[in-house]
Amino acid sequence: MTIPIITGISKIINDYDLFILDLWGVIHNGVQAYPKALNCLKQLHHLLEKK
Repeated sequence: MTIPIITGISKIINDYDLFILDLWGVIHNGVQAYPKALNCLKQLHHLLEKK
C-alpha cells in the first residue's frame, strides 16, 4: 500500500465536511495566537467558502 503525500489541505478539502484542529501549541501558545496559524485559518476558511 502506498501512502499518498499531499502538498496542502487544498488537495483534500473537497473530500471532507469537517476538520479538527489542534489548538494548544499549534494555533496559540495559551495567551496569543501565532500569526502564521491565523493566516492558515483564514486560508482554510476561504477554501471552505468556495465549496
